[in-house]
Amino acid sequence: MSYSIFSLTNSESERSKNFLMNSSKYRNLVIDLMSKNKHRNLIINLFIYLSFLPFTLIVFLGMILFNRFEKKVIIFFPGIIEVALLKVFKPLIKRDIFFDAFTSMYLTLVSDRDKVSKKNPISNLLRWFDRIVFKLSDYQIVETNEMKNYFESEIGADTSCTFILSTTRKEFECIEEQILDNRVAFWGNFASMHGIEYIVEAAAFLKEDNINFDLIGDGENYLKIKEKIMNENLTNIKVHGFLPYIDDTQNNIFSIATKSKICLGTFSNTVKNNLVIPHKIIEALSMSKPVITSSTIHVENNLSDFIEVVEPENGEKLAKKIKEIIYNDEKLKKMSSLGYEYFKKNFSEESFHTRLSNILKSNLND
Repeated sequence: MSYSIFSLTNSESERSKNFLMNSSKYRNLVIDLMSKNKHRNLIINLFIYLSFLPFTLIVFLGMILFNRFEKKVIIFFPGIIEVALLKVFKPLIKRDIFFDAFTSMYLTLVSDRDKVSKKNPISNLLRWFDRIVFKLSDYQIVETNEMKNYFESEIGADTSCTFILSTTRKEFECIEEQILDNRVAFWGNFASMHGIEYIVEAAAFLKEDNINFDLIGDGENYLKIKEKIMNENLTNIKVHGFLPYIDDTQNNIFSIATKSKICLGTFSNTVKNNLVIPHKIIEALSMSKPVITSSTIHVENNLSDFIEVVEPENGEKLAKKIKEIIYNDEKLKKMSSLGYEYFKKNFSEESFHTRLSNILKSNLND
């Protein structure tokens, strides 16, 4: 495939890496302002983003002058400056602008993380940013059909030129692990969206049932969750903290997950959780592991044939579901098999390459 990447933010995310891997690497303009310099303060992040504008403009003009961009240019979220620059020069350079709308600024900062109140005028500005970046780009790429519908209904964006492209995950070579006991694994950021408190609640209900939990990760709620586990003396939960996905030891996500009978998704009922498939679910499917997660719009529409769902934000029902299937080896085997098949078809590196290639060929006047 022949396309360039133009990004000032984070090219080190799993989704961004997939685009970069298939791009014309020597025709990219990538400056990772947010990957290592990201700050919790929104204003500081904006200052970092804007302070590099003069330097970016010089490099960008050099790319234009020497005709370095391919005919198709993909821009990563949030991408406001990048899209605007390419749009200004579009009559001169005639490039097709693809914007990867991985998420929405309004959704992330207002609905998901509560960084900005809905009553704050800034929330309307964020919604406008989401609309304008759709308007200025020629084509948009989103992760799910539910996210596409959100941009259209909640943001008011024109999605007539919007394509769906799922995020892939690298498939590790699965080695048959001996499952020694009834273990359940969760990994990821200890953020509100993941609803880890309901996993802890479920573990409390199962304390006397010889069902053990591995919680892997860190984040804003890590200390709060750990304190709750200690206060309730939940000896059937092991909190590992941050671990690498895979390394030379047995103390990594891959090793712990493959030794577990069940892997867990997310359990909150946030707007964003209903629109996306959490990457930990994709990773579990790639390992051919059974998954339980909360009932969300996206999961019910796409994954309910092989993933068990429970009511969001309900630890008791999660506990009942775990107990219901953890001893049913036949059901677990069927979930594993169907889930892995779905992963190969929808989330493998090969499927990403094929779908992206088809998107870039669609409705273009080359």
